Amino acid sequence: LLSDSTIKLNSSAWQSPTKHLLQVKQNNGGLTVQLPKSVSNQFKDLYFEMDLELLSPDKAHDVKVNEYTQERNKLTYKYRRFVTPVTIRIKASDRIRLSLPKGKYRVNLKGIYGEDYTTLKDASNSLEAVKVSKTKQGYTITKNKNSSGYIVLPTAYNQGMKATSGDQSLKVAQVNGVMTGIKAPKNITKIQLSYTPPYYYLLITITIFGIICSIIFTRWARQK
Repeated sequence: LLSDSTIKLNSSAWQSPTKHLLQVKQNNGGLTVQLPKSVSNQFKDLYFEMDLELLSPDKAHDVKVNEYTQERNKLTYKYRRFVTPVTIRIKASDRIRLSLPKGKYRVNLKGIYGEDYTTLKDASNSLEAVKVSKTKQGYTITKNKNSSGYIVLPTAYNQGMKATSGDQSLKVAQVNGVMTGIKAPKNITKIQLSYTPPYYYLLITITIFGIICSIIFTRWARQK
């Protein structure tokens, strides 16, 4: 939606021809992004994506985009991690106000995206429930024979997870951030999900080898 917008300065001035260096002259200055109401009224939320970094002075500061406020640490803060770009969700509005404290900033507006969540609602209505039961080895998942796709479990993904259906191995992946997803084809109904810590069998082998070596050394020491 950025191409549909107009950008106005608010107690600020561009310091470079590329309009990426912004001098904010007063607190709560910055930029005002105006969208046609015919565009903003189509959506429930807007996602505002930008590169934004304070260059001077070195101070803790707040970044405000309409009702959203993000607190940022000093530039010299020991544990500061600079993340770019940032995407901020706000309620749909024809007027987006980027408010900053007085200072010099690197600013690059990358995009404005509208969301009415129609796709999400349609997807949630088309979901099929699966039955999940806990076992000693992990979990047993029962699904419809004719359905296919990813089964997403509200369980944190860990390396070492394994999914099988009979003799068939299924792909297990990290999805939706940290959740566990199993790619399930048609014509299967039962899936077993188990977990073996990484290097488990190697550690068992090393442990057994260490015990054997200890026994041999103890006997040798006694003979001495």
